[in-house]
Amino acid sequence: MHIFLLFFLGAVLGSFVLVFVQRCMAGETIGGRSRCNACKIQLKAIELVPVLSFVLLRGKCRNCKSSISNWHFFVEVILGLAFVSVFFITPEIGPQDVFIRLFLLSSLFVLFLFDAKHGVLPDLITLPTLLFTFLYMWFAGYDVPQMLGGAVIGSGFFALQYILSKGRWVGSGDIRLGAIMGVMLGLTGVLLALGIAYVAGALIAIVLLLAKRKKMADAIPFGIFLIPSTVVVWYWGERILALLL
Repeated sequence: MHIFLLFFLGAVLGSFVLVFVQRCMAGETIGGRSRCNACKIQLKAIELVPVLSFVLLRGKCRNCKSSISNWHFFVEVILGLAFVSVFFITPEIGPQDVFIRLFLLSSLFVLFLFDAKHGVLPDLITLPTLLFTFLYMWFAGYDVPQMLGGAVIGSGFFALQYILSKGRWVGSGDIRLGAIMGVMLGLTGVLLALGIAYVAGALIAIVLLLAKRKKMADAIPFGIFLIPSTVVVWYWGERILALLL
């Protein structure tokens, strides 16, 4: 029962954050009922049920039959599974820690969507997430020197690239994301996450180049690699280090 509830909550939140990202970038208000992007018809309650509505409607608007972006389905499923993962991977933690971890996962997912769809990591999300993460880790008794050291390494790594390239290699949002990673993972963890992100990014870039989906001059948002690597190290960092060392 808990698993289905967590998945449903994650899927609902996934649906919301996708709309949030889209409306923020379009300069629209967050409030108001959801509508079809093509014909602007207001969606009924049944059409707002995450995952199920997409399947029942076969990915099309009931009114104009225009295609609904696959982003809706995948975002709802992925965040639903991410919520369930907290239950399976860390079953020993209490309700308060579960809530906080779900919040952090959701914040990281919002950043992932912003970077994947629009190539930005906005202050509106990064700064509150950084503050919340630091306060949580501090009050939870995590090693403060490790947190601060990780934040310095994570943010400093991208700050140096930003300065040297005058913002061409990385954006200012990567600096703040690096700080979030450092606070969450500590000094050793952030180095591991950076390594995983760069290896994954290089492999994906090679595949895209070979498939002629990208050119050498094309930019690829790096947050879409940093954020998953952060979650991987957050969950399995000690096991990965044990295998490597």
